[in-house]
Amino acid sequence: MTKPKLILCVGLQRSGNHAILGWVEALFPGTVFHNDQFHDLFADESALRARLAEHPAPCTIVSFEDSANRTHAPDRLLLDSIAPLPAAVADAYDVHRLVILRDPYNTWASRVAANARTAEFGRPLTSNPSWDLYRENWLRLAALDADPDWQVILFNRWKDDTGYRRAICDALGGTYGEEALDQVSHRGGGSSFEGVPRPSYLGMLRQFPKYLSGPFLRRLTANPAYYVKRFIAPPAKGSTMQVDKRWTTLIGKPESAALLADPDLRAVTARLFGAKALPPEPEMAPDTGTGSGSAAA
Repeated sequence: MTKPKLILCVGLQRSGNHAILGWVEALFPGTVFHNDQFHDLFADESALRARLAEHPAPCTIVSFEDSANRTHAPDRLLLDSIAPLPAAVADAYDVHRLVILRDPYNTWASRVAANARTAEFGRPLTSNPSWDLYRENWLRLAALDADPDWQVILFNRWKDDTGYRRAICDALGGTYGEEALDQVSHRGGGSSFEGVPRPSYLGMLRQFPKYLSGPFLRRLTANPAYYVKRFIAPPAKGSTMQVDKRWTTLIGKPESAALLADPDLRAVTARLFGAKALPPEPEMAPDTGTGSGSAAA
């Protein structure tokens, strides 16, 4: 008898988690996706079994992020905060442990941009804004590339390399497809720069009662220019986003010198992503043309 599949995923916020997991979800019809879970989810075995039994599926995805509101210790490293999967539960599943890793420069730039867009999102990211904690978390996750119990998925390569995506699909045992590649997930507030993707006009028509609801009309009244801009803009497509250039928005920001010059981050980035993923070091960073040395997020 074939065991159901349990995919456990760990990733820092703004690493492309939802883009990749949305694609993984589409590889397995009937998948149940438990997004951004509390870090103690696996601590109580009986509660975990009950949770999984509520929505039995041939494939279940459980993801954990560095969300400060999902742990009792917001300053703790992500991997130290997540309770281990009980062995008895693991035995009942075909378990795959994934780490989603984006290069540290574009990840941090997207986190800065997301926190700066609170006027549109209504709230900042739930991750701890500490630069030092981010650095340690990123290096710790990157180190799992040498651990045979984990499969590290490099976002930068995943989005560009069909062969790499096929290899991931084969390792997971899914049925390959690319239909989900251009979808921008609503989970996590959408893109840090483009925001939550607009549905198609047909999709909006199907949801017409939603646009007459009190909560939506209050949001529209508070920020009409934003919603007019969204209405006339084409739906966001993941393949057209300049996700490799987000780091340029950091030039002139307080933490940019530490980020761009950090020798450990540069060494690990070059090893995993290649030298092309390395931005110039601070003294060689290009002039953004703002005159003040800062760039808009």
